[in-house]
Amino acid sequence: MTYLVIAAGAIGFGVCLYYWRSGMIRVSDDKSLTLFPHKLTMNADGGGRVRTLTFYGVNASAKNAQIRSAIITSAITETSLSVDIEARRAGGGRAASAASRLISVPPGAAGLSVPPGARIMLIAKFNWPLGLSPDDFITGWGSFSLVVEDEAHRYELAFTEKQLKVFFPGARNIQATTNIAASQ
Repeated sequence: MTYLVIAAGAIGFGVCLYYWRSGMIRVSDDKSLTLFPHKLTMNADGGGRVRTLTFYGVNASAKNAQIRSAIITSAITETSLSVDIEARRAGGGRAASAASRLISVPPGAAGLSVPPGARIMLIAKFNWPLGLSPDDFITGWGSFSLVVEDEAHRYELAFTEKQLKVFFPGARNIQATTNIAASQ
């Protein structure tokens, strides 16, 4: 048991170090959005079904950013999936509830105006509400790209088996390859 705890801690530390070193993606100073690929999270239920992937970012500019679209595309199957866009306004004080500060747009909607400093969450839902088994997720989404477009810019991030393996310790090897490169 002690060995298992030490091994899990070492793996966790290595994952944190890998993501910490990867840093944020900021394409240039004239772009409003900053995306954080190292903060990718997965929501899987107790049965191991993958329900969502959540990507995080922020409007780092002093003006509103109009997000027009956000999609993920599998590099394996070339399937595309629109994602939910949520933003939380910066500040608002303790009196404001989290719900009153939430701005949300479902997939396929016209877009979302994100205030300066607002945190952004992009939520991809897989076979909602059932989710996908880990094997089905790896087979179909083992490598993919996230593309977010605002009123003037396009942001593209590639996610490969390296980023996804942390969610599936002990799972079979992901045999996906991709030619999609993150624009930086």
